[in-house]
Amino acid sequence: MSQSVTGGENWTRAYVAENDLSSQQFRLLELSADFQVDVIDSADDHVIGVLQNKPEAGQHASVVILGATKVVAGDTISAGDLWKAGATGFAVAASSGDDGVLGIAESGATSGYPFSAVFFGPGAKALS
Repeated sequence: MSQSVTGGENWTRAYVAENDLSSQQFRLLELSADFQVDVIDSADDHVIGVLQNKPEAGQHASVVILGATKVVAGDTISAGDLWKAGATGFAVAASSGDDGVLGIAESGATSGYPFSAVFFGPGAKALS
């Protein structure tokens, strides 16, 4: 069943795209400067949220910082999987007890495709 994210299901903030993010929709972002965002470079980066639009450098970037969103998978994700940051803005399945868990999948996807998810917010960690 296809669902769209609407107002009230998430918290979204406005930032400025540091680089061209027009091909990075639904990727994980980090703060790169004051009120600027860019796609994470590694799984160790601090994720601020998930990009919702397709901004070019210097344009408005709409970022979900908590709640319902789509996220692009970096490997196979199944509904109910906990997920964390992978490389270059992708989400990957987390193992039990992993640090850095950022959300739970509401639907499945294979690598390179978006899935529906709940983003727990910046700084979320797994519960052991």
